[in-house]
Amino acid sequence: MAKFKQEQIIPGVTKTRTNAVKVYCSEAISAGDIISVVGMQGDFMSVAKADANGAVTLNNSLLFVADFAAASGEYLPLALPWKVVTGINTASATIGDPLYLSDTAGSVSLTGSIKVGTVLTVAASGTAIIAPGAMVSQSGAAKGGLISLVGTGAQDYTAELTQPAGTVLTDFGAVLTTAIAGSSGNVKVKLGTNDDGAELVALTDIMSSATSAPIGTGVCISNGAQSEGDASATWVADSPLYTAAARTIYFRTECSATITAGVIAPWINFEYVG
Repeated sequence: MAKFKQEQIIPGVTKTRTNAVKVYCSEAISAGDIISVVGMQGDFMSVAKADANGAVTLNNSLLFVADFAAASGEYLPLALPWKVVTGINTASATIGDPLYLSDTAGSVSLTGSIKVGTVLTVAASGTAIIAPGAMVSQSGAAKGGLISLVGTGAQDYTAELTQPAGTVLTDFGAVLTTAIAGSSGNVKVKLGTNDDGAELVALTDIMSSATSAPIGTGVCISNGAQSEGDASATWVADSPLYTAAARTIYFRTECSATITAGVIAPWINFEYVG
């Protein structure tokens, strides 16, 4: 048997083929796809395109990145633990920003909850390192973005957050990233499984009968943070915290009077339980 010294092995640059795993492709795979182990086909692991909103086996199993394309039914050594991938639209990102598993099967996104990579260059056809197995966690978070509260008279604002399949909600919070200013009134938030619903968190004051609330004020279930209105967010009785299938969580802010300044950012945390 031939023997090699360590210095004789050519080091990887954008990938390491020595770590490639031969797998069975249960569907057609493209180069750079995020793939998930979904079962066994004989002696080989069976893989399919990973999907943030798919079954648990598509987002909470062992994940790889495909080195090259393959047809459905092929057995090939294409599953890599990491690879530098080009052709990703990172124009709105910053170097070092995370990439997440998308709800478009096999793809990545700049938003989401399951981290699978990191942005390396910023461009319409940018570069990223994809290392899904090194970054997937049994817990995760989803953010609702920055929501401007500026408006005349009573206004309501809704943000949608995705809770992945097989997870239980462990926390919810919302914080002002820009101080509120405006007419005297109330600003309340709630969280539900339906649009304008409050199945998870009932209406809770962020600002109560005031004309302003400082940056950083907010509510958070886990740490009991209180708002300007001395309110704390809590789960309602018998909250449906677990979901077997991916679902949309609706965050709603209700402003009773004119707001001239103010931005709020909501989030949820969750844990995979299968």
